[in-house]
Amino acid sequence: MAISGGYLINVTEKSYSTLGRGTVYGISYPSIAFIMFVLISMLVLHRTQYGRYIFAVGGNEEAALLSGIRTKIIKGSTFAIAGFAAALAGILLSSKVSTGIPNSGTGLELQAIAAVVLGGTSIAGGAGAIWRTVVGVFLLAIIN
Repeated sequence: MAISGGYLINVTEKSYSTLGRGTVYGISYPSIAFIMFVLISMLVLHRTQYGRYIFAVGGNEEAALLSGIRTKIIKGSTFAIAGFAAALAGILLSSKVSTGIPNSGTGLELQAIAAVVLGGTSIAGGAGAIWRTVVGVFLLAIIN
């Protein structure tokens, strides 16, 4: 908003719009990015110490801290990963419509929370699975 003054910014670069509209064997680039992000997230959460720490901090932060987990680092890094995912989604969305729209993501945060809840993840933390969230995303897509 500070750069554009709240106005739309049209992007005329064809290679940028290819990010949001291109396909590989009939699968769109945004779908490929989603699949890759899901697979990497599942691998990290279920096969690494970092993933176990995320579940521990989400389930009971005080117990995780008392067991030696650096909870501030875990929380900060998960927020950074969420920020990266949001930035990637914003880039893919703006490349799909070839326009930078300052408020294009308004309301999507509620849809994201709804998909997570539909997938059965606990809002209180500590319990959930990526595959269930993916099911929630598909259910929400069917509803919409």
